[in-house]
Amino acid sequence: MGYAGGIIGECVQVWYTTLCSLLQSNRMSTFMATHSAVILTGRDSSNDATESPKRLAIIEAAARLFLESGYDVVSMDAIAESAQVSKRTVYSHFSNKETLFGAVMQTMCRRFNRMDPNGDIPSDVPEKVLNDVGVDFVNLITSPEAIALYRTVTAEAPRHPELAQVFYQNGPDPFCTALSRYFEDQTAKGTLCIEDTTTAAQQFWELIKAPFHMRLLLGLAERPDGAAISASVKSTVEAFLRMYRSES
Repeated sequence: MGYAGGIIGECVQVWYTTLCSLLQSNRMSTFMATHSAVILTGRDSSNDATESPKRLAIIEAAARLFLESGYDVVSMDAIAESAQVSKRTVYSHFSNKETLFGAVMQTMCRRFNRMDPNGDIPSDVPEKVLNDVGVDFVNLITSPEAIALYRTVTAEAPRHPELAQVFYQNGPDPFCTALSRYFEDQTAKGTLCIEDTTTAAQQFWELIKAPFHMRLLLGLAERPDGAAISASVKSTVEAFLRMYRSES
């Protein structure tokens, strides 16, 4: 799987997971019935006897309602009804709506971005690593699910900054940390020449999404196809490596 099995293979597991588009279709019930434990916890809970099906149902219902309607207008009563549990059961798992929203953010981000910043550093050359990472990453952030979650977080951040922090710590931050470690390794090997690998990782993050992300957030463009994504990533990687490739 190359580096997509490393940085993005850990990162992928589908960062924002099929939520928003599936929410609009009949596929949601079938998909969630089969995969809800993996989607919402980032692992297969079939091997975890302590996992609460009711807790998963509550998080699933809350995620669906928050993305459909926004945080403020969704009540705990509505979540309980959608999860088909009592309100008392909801409060037995989550003390308030803020705590529940935090749990939704953590599980969605973990599912969307399970990159391990402390995992093995890949040995592939930068062209392959960055192209693999870039294509997978752009495919993820341009998905309807990702756009919906990003809009939700942005809308709620002024009122609930701690939730934005949860998102950042589970999404962009581990991505950039893992990429920074790869840049450090390649700089030590003499392949790249990067003085500030953290800044370089952040630059790559921003460059790779720039051609598509803002227009999608504003509803000004359709999701790009695979050919457009591959071409954009290739061009970005070439420009990035012109800045940082070692001349020795």
